[in-house]
Amino acid sequence: MAREISQEAFLRLWERRAQLAPDSNEKAWLMRVATNLAISHRRGLLARMRHGTPAITQSDPAVLALARIEGDAMRQLLLGLKPRDRAVLALRYEQDCSFAEIGAVFGRPEATGRTWCHRALSKLQQRMQSLPNPRPAAQELVE
Repeated sequence: MAREISQEAFLRLWERRAQLAPDSNEKAWLMRVATNLAISHRRGLLARMRHGTPAITQSDPAVLALARIEGDAMRQLLLGLKPRDRAVLALRYEQDCSFAEIGAVFGRPEATGRTWCHRALSKLQQRMQSLPNPRPAAQELVE
């Protein structure tokens, strides 16, 4: 899927090459388009997951239950963030982009990319602390 998104981003750059300003930052434009395509793909994937049944890969029901609880909780936490915050965290921690690259994607300076990343991470951490810890209760059920 990453290859398809990359190909689509490059195709869109190629199709719009004449419309870009001569002094534009093509790398930042390309990264922004790829980010938007990835976000759109992720939204579609989540919608399909809501309407389908996930494949079971582990046989231990307790492990499956814990993974589902933690995965659902993290998904809800991330969906509670603003789209920009989710995109910044995805660029930083999934794509290993530097703060300068994140700033360039959004057309902002490196310091702004750094600030946005730290703020998004702080918001996510605050939301995580407000959740009850499901692991001890689930472990008690297993024991």
